[in-house]
Amino acid sequence: MKEAIGGTWIFGIVITLVAFFTAFISFSLNYSRCYKVKNEMLSVIERNNGVNKDSITEINKYINSIGYSGVGKCEPQANAACLVGFKKNDNTQSFTSISTQQYNYCIEKMVMNRDGKNSQITGMPTSAYYHVRVFFTLDMPVVGQFFNLKVEGETATVYLPNDANHFTNCSVKDE
Repeated sequence: MKEAIGGTWIFGIVITLVAFFTAFISFSLNYSRCYKVKNEMLSVIERNNGVNKDSITEINKYINSIGYSGVGKCEPQANAACLVGFKKNDNTQSFTSISTQQYNYCIEKMVMNRDGKNSQITGMPTSAYYHVRVFFTLDMPVVGQFFNLKVEGETATVYLPNDANHFTNCSVKDE
């Protein structure tokens, strides 16, 4: 009887360690994929000189090809000129900060001038940078959804951005 109890404890410890190791590997792989999505989105926006039809099409094609399905709520930062939420199979969807809809990714446009402040000076070329937010959800089939995290990043400064169709109702906020 003594050996049977000892074997049960060891079996329980092994099963627990395997479960923790599997959860850690699952979390690491999914989180690194979310960072890869964010980095690719930043590259596409910089390559296409802003958020335009070509960049959105390329981003949606990419995230559909890798099976990205994270969703979350988009909330604007204090100095954002405009915030737009996107669903991977739909067109652009603008919203207010109190929206309860879930989006696959969010892009905020920050309008900049030469001094790095959020205002435009007459005679200076328009420049902006974009703040991208993607979502990471750890959802296990048996256990359910554990948590929802967001991964954020910013592009380099884009001069004369080509994105009039996606950020039409944006207003520039001064700091």
